[in-house]
Amino acid sequence: MSSVSAKVLEIKDLQVRFDTEDGVVKAVEDVNLDLFSGEMLGVVGETGCGKSVTLQSVLRLLPTPPTRITRGQILFHGENLLDVSEERMNEIRGGKIAMIFQEPMTSLNPVFTIGEQMRDVIEQHRRVGKRKANSIAIRALIEVGLEDAEVVLSKYPHELSGGQRQRVMIAMALSCQPEILIADEPTTALDVSIQAQILAIIKHLRQTHNMSVLLVTHNLGVVAQTCDRVAVMYAGYVVEKGEKFGVLKAPLHPYTRGLLESIPRSRKVRELRSIPGSVPNLIDPPEGCRFHPRCSFATEVCKREVPILEEAKPGHFVACHHWRRLGY
Repeated sequence: MSSVSAKVLEIKDLQVRFDTEDGVVKAVEDVNLDLFSGEMLGVVGETGCGKSVTLQSVLRLLPTPPTRITRGQILFHGENLLDVSEERMNEIRGGKIAMIFQEPMTSLNPVFTIGEQMRDVIEQHRRVGKRKANSIAIRALIEVGLEDAEVVLSKYPHELSGGQRQRVMIAMALSCQPEILIADEPTTALDVSIQAQILAIIKHLRQTHNMSVLLVTHNLGVVAQTCDRVAVMYAGYVVEKGEKFGVLKAPLHPYTRGLLESIPRSRKVRELRSIPGSVPNLIDPPEGCRFHPRCSFATEVCKREVPILEEAKPGHFVACHHWRRLGY
């Protein structure tokens, strides 16, 4: 994908801090990610690893204060989104880059109907009148599988199921014809059967509209089913990234391997393997590699020096001092 497609988004050396009463949270450290036209990139990791913070930074959705982006660039077709005016960001949000969240009830306004909310977004970004906006909204709802679109437009968010609300959010994003869709754990709050439907919709829309998709998830199975490439984050760092099957079948980082080994391979498995320890406190994270307190391969160098993300194989990057000798 990346060898033949144009780069539409590039996150370079991103560093994000949160100022709290207890101290400064070092949430994201020197993150480098890129996204190519028409591809789906999965960003995975445990809760608190920085994946959602990274992608919300793309649209400058994090409140300032307490958030500070202290270093880096976020380039959309070469334009640094961290430097543009709020007026320009309002054009990009929704119109060029859209985002859907894991719980759509918190994104939809409970006192307005679905139709009022969708038309407002469409009128703002598509520069059309109310009648045209209504027509666009109906087509978008039908495309995401809500055949009774006119009825849905008349309803309030609380009158819809979780799966229907998530479809509405996808339709709202789709109606503005974005180049990039950021999906922040869009299936976490849904049951398994609805999860599969939502993922199928996103995958289909990506193909039919040639959208690029950034998918935040903690589910490696979802990545295997839907994504082209994957980036694994741990405690604010990208520790491994590359083509999905290269990473999932032959992981080069101990953390990635630990995630994969914690997945049950069959229904007969009685005891799941787990990664020992817990995610570090990012107010006072470990020196060196942040994974070293949980890593069975750690040596003294891991405790002193932060490993550099390097290209171990063509298109496959890893940040580990010992990947060459771990026998992967």
